[in-house]
Amino acid sequence: MDKIQTQEIISALADGQLQGDEFAHGVALAAGDAAAREAWHTYHLIGDVLRSGEHCAGTMPTAYMSRLQLRLQQEHRTPTAPDVAPAVLAVDTTRVEA
Repeated sequence: MDKIQTQEIISALADGQLQGDEFAHGVALAAGDAAAREAWHTYHLIGDVLRSGEHCAGTMPTAYMSRLQLRLQQEHRTPTAPDVAPAVLAVDTTRVEA
């Protein structure tokens, strides 16, 4: 079983979406595979943070936003449209050539 499939099963188990044999398989997978147990813990931590409405221990959101704004300001900007209106070509309609 590949890593993505394992994570999908553990995610479904954490979300309460598995029943019967699928549930038993998910529990066995979480009990017998260190990576699956880590995914189980991660999914529950994410759920706890989302339900609590609080940030978990780590970087303060204001510090993160300050760093993000600084990085965005430092990015090379590519103009998408000219800043000036295009010049209108003047045509002399009084001159007639034969």
